Amino acid sequence: MAVALALAILFVGAWRTPGARSATLSPAQIDRAIEQLGDESYQVRQAASRQLWEAGKAAEPALQKACASPDREVADRARRIQTKLRWEIYPDTPAETVAAINLFRKGDEGSKLRACQRLVRLGDARRVFRLIALIPDSNSRERLFRQFQSQLDEAVSSLLEQGDFDGAEQVLQSSPNEQQLAAWAALLLIRQKLDPAIEETRSRLGQKAEPLQQRRLAYLLRAKGDVRGALDAAEKADDPSLVDDLLFRLGRWGQLAKRIEANASNGPMQSSEINRLGYLATYHRLAGDKKALDRDAAKLLEHGRTMPNESWFAAKALLINGRVDDALDLCATKDRRQLFEILCVQGRYREAFRRVGLGEPPAARKDSMAAAWAKDAVAARKDYELGCEAARVLERLGEHAAAVEFADQMGALASGVSGTRRSALLASLCRCEVELKLDARAVAHAMAIFGRRPEDCPYLYYGLFGAYGQTNEIGKILWGALREQYPDESEGAILKRLRDLLADRPSESSIKELRRLAERADNNLVAAGNGPQRRERSLLAISSFFAARHCDALAVRYARKAAAESGSSQLAAIQLGNLLAARGNWADAARAYQAAVTKNARDPVALYLLGRANLRRGKEAEGHRQVETASMMLSLGGGYARWRLIDCLGRAKRDDEARSQCELTIRLVNSREWVVSGCRQSLANLASQRGDHLAAADYWEKLLAPCIETSRGFAEAANYIRLPSLIHRERARGLLKAGKYAEALEELRKAESVQPADPQVAFDIVPELQRAGRRADADALFRRAFDRQAAICRDFPRSALHHNSLAWMAACCKRELDKALVHARRAVELDPKASYIDTLAEVHFRRGEVDEAIRQEKRALQLDPDYAYLKRQLERFTRSLERGAAEDTQPPVDEERRSSP
Repeated sequence: MAVALALAILFVGAWRTPGARSATLSPAQIDRAIEQLGDESYQVRQAASRQLWEAGKAAEPALQKACASPDREVADRARRIQTKLRWEIYPDTPAETVAAINLFRKGDEGSKLRACQRLVRLGDARRVFRLIALIPDSNSRERLFRQFQSQLDEAVSSLLEQGDFDGAEQVLQSSPNEQQLAAWAALLLIRQKLDPAIEETRSRLGQKAEPLQQRRLAYLLRAKGDVRGALDAAEKADDPSLVDDLLFRLGRWGQLAKRIEANASNGPMQSSEINRLGYLATYHRLAGDKKALDRDAAKLLEHGRTMPNESWFAAKALLINGRVDDALDLCATKDRRQLFEILCVQGRYREAFRRVGLGEPPAARKDSMAAAWAKDAVAARKDYELGCEAARVLERLGEHAAAVEFADQMGALASGVSGTRRSALLASLCRCEVELKLDARAVAHAMAIFGRRPEDCPYLYYGLFGAYGQTNEIGKILWGALREQYPDESEGAILKRLRDLLADRPSESSIKELRRLAERADNNLVAAGNGPQRRERSLLAISSFFAARHCDALAVRYARKAAAESGSSQLAAIQLGNLLAARGNWADAARAYQAAVTKNARDPVALYLLGRANLRRGKEAEGHRQVETASMMLSLGGGYARWRLIDCLGRAKRDDEARSQCELTIRLVNSREWVVSGCRQSLANLASQRGDHLAAADYWEKLLAPCIETSRGFAEAANYIRLPSLIHRERARGLLKAGKYAEALEELRKAESVQPADPQVAFDIVPELQRAGRRADADALFRRAFDRQAAICRDFPRSALHHNSLAWMAACCKRELDKALVHARRAVELDPKASYIDTLAEVHFRRGEVDEAIRQEKRALQLDPDYAYLKRQLERFTRSLERGAAEDTQPPVDEERRSSP
C-alpha cells in the first residue's frame, strides 16, 4: 500500500535526463583526462576520474577505448566509471539512491523489487524503469515491469506535461509492453525522430540480436508505414500478436490461414475453437481458396450443430463468408428471430414467416406465438422479440391490421409475466407500438414498466424510441415541459407531439415550440434546485439536440449555459468550443477550450483542440507547442483518446483533420482494437463518396473480419447480410472503373446472391455499366432487380415501401418508366409522405413531364418545407424547364433517398 501511495504522489517532482548536470569538457580535455588515469600521482588519477565521471555521456566513447588499454590502472578506472554511467550514478546522486542501485545490481529478483520500491519512495521512479530495462533476462525483466506497469503511463504523462519529451521517450522505450512501445513509436513519429531511432535500433541489432530490440524496430517501422519491414522484424522477434496484426494490414490472408492451422497465431482467434474456425474460413475466402473455404464451412456447420450455445457464432461466421443458407439452417435450430430477420432483409418474406412457424403473411397466425411460448426464460424472450419483429415487418409490408393483431398478442403474453421479465418484454413491445403509431398504448406500456410518471422514467425513451444517450435525456426534458404546456392532453397526444419534435427535420413552427419548451425546461431545472451536474447534463442534451437540427445559435446558447454550470467537468466547455469552431469563431472557441484545459491539463483532446484553435487565430508558436504536446499525450491513451478527438473534430466540422486522425490511428493502433474499426468505417464512407470504391471495399472488408469473434459483432443479424452485400457492390464498382469487367460481374453476382432484393445494387451499378458501354449487362441486372421488387409488390400490394423502392430504382436507371409511374402513384396513394411524392416527381421528370414533376415536388415541399434535398430537386426540375429539356442526370445525393428498404 505504501508503494502504491508513493507512486501516486512522486510525479509532482522534477525529472532530469541522465547527465543533465554533467561538466562540459572538450574532446582534448577528455583525452587528457584519460591519459591522467594512469598518472603516477594518486591525486591526479582521482581528479581525472572525477572529471570523466562528471563529463557523463560525452566521455563514454573515450572510456570505451580506455577499457582496452594495456595500462591496467587506466583500464580498471575506465571500467569503474563506465559502470557508474551505465547505472546512471553521477557525482550528485544521493547516497540512498546509490545504495538502492547497488542493491538492484547485485541482488536477486526479490532484491531488485525491494530496490525499485525504495527508489519509488525516494521520488526517483523514472530510474526504476531505466534499471529494469538493463536486466538481461527477458522473463525477469517483464515480471518486474508488470509490478510497476500501471505507473508508467502516469510517469510519462508527467514528463510530457513538464515538456521533458526526451525523458518520456526514454521511459517508454524501456518498456516491453505492446501499448507503450506503440506509444514510444508514435512519440518519435510526431517529433520527427523516427528515422534516426530506426537507424540506431538497427545498429544495435547489428552488434547483438535481441528479441526486444527486434520488437522495437517492428513498432518503429509500423509507425513509419513500412509494414513489410515491420513484419520482418516482428517475425525475428517471434511476436505472434504483432505478426498477425501486420499480416492483416498487408492482406496476406493465405499466410494468416497457415498460421492458424499451425497454431502460430497468438491473437483473439486462438481464444476459442469457434473463433479459430471463423477466422480460418474468412482468411481462406479472402485468399481465394474455395476448396479450403468449403472445408471450413462444413466444420463451422458441424460445430454449430454439436455446440448449440455457439450456433449463432458459427452462423455469423458463415454469413460473413457468404454461406447464407447454411447459416439459416443453424439459426432455425436455435434462434428463430435471427432466421426471420435475415430472410426479411433478403426480401424472402413469405419464407421468413413460414420457417419460423408463423404461417403465411398477411394471414400470419398470431396465435402460433402463444403456442410456441416457452417456459424457459431465454427462449421465451427470443420468441417474444420475434413476435414484435413480425409485427414491425407486417407494418412495412402494408399489413397494418395484421401488425396490430400481432402487437395485441404480444401484449397479452406479457400480461401473464411478472417482475423484471415483464419489464423487458414491455420494452420490446413499446418500440414495436411506436413503429405501428400506437402512441397511447406505447406510453401506457412504458409507464407500466416503471410504475411512475413518464418524466420520471429513466429508460422510458429507450423503450419508446430505441435510443440511448442524449435522445433519452432530451426526451425526458421535453416530456416534462410538454405536460406543463398541454396539461389537458392525453399521454398518447403528448407522445405524438414529442415524436414530431424529435424528428430529424422539425418545421419552423416546431423550432419555435422547441425554443419555448427548452426555456421552460431550463427554468424548471433552476426552480427544482437541481445541482450543477444535473443541470449541466440537461443543458448539454438541449444544446446537442439543437446542434443536430442545425439551430446553431440555440445550440451555442445552451452550451454556454452548461459551461457555466459545469464545475470540474470538461464536457460543456469542449462542446461549446466545437460549436464555435464549426462557425469559424476561433477566438471564442479557444477561450472555451482553454477553460476545458484549465479543468484538466492532462486531457490531450482538450489541449489539441485548443492548439488548433490558436493556430487558426494566428498564435503560431503557442498553437504548435500545444498540438505537439497533445499529440504525444494522445499516444498514451490508446484508441479511446484518439476516437474522442476524431469525434470532436467531426462535431467542429473539421473533416480533413478527422480523416487524418483516422489514418494515423490505423497506422499506430493494433488492428484488432475497436477504435480501428470505427476509423475504417469513417474512411470507407469517405472513399466511397470520392469514388475510390476499391479502397472503400478494403476498409469495409477489414472492418467485417474481426466481427468473427464471439466478443464482437453487430446488434442486428441483418447487418451480416447488408455489409457483405455492400462490400461486393463497392468492389464491383471499383473493378468497373478499372475496366475489369469479368471480375466486376462476378462481384455483382455475389452481391445479388447475398441480398437479392436490394434495389441499391441496380441503382448504383446499372448507370455505371451503361457508361462503360456494357448495355446488355446493365439491362440484365436491371431486369433481375426489377422482377424481384415486382414480385414483392405482387405479394404485398399494400406495401408503400416496396412500391416506392421499385419506382425509384426504375426512375434512376431510366427503364420501365411506365410501370414505375404506376408503382409511384400506388406508393403515394398508400402513404402520401414527402419522400414518396418526390419519387413520383422523379418518375415524371424522367418521362419528360417536367411541369408535372415540378407540381409534385412543390406538393412534397408543402409537407416537408425544411427538407433541403427536396429544394434541390425543385431547383433541378425548374432549371430543366427553363432549358426546355429534362436533364439526363442522377438526382442529388441524399442518404434518406437511397432506395434500399
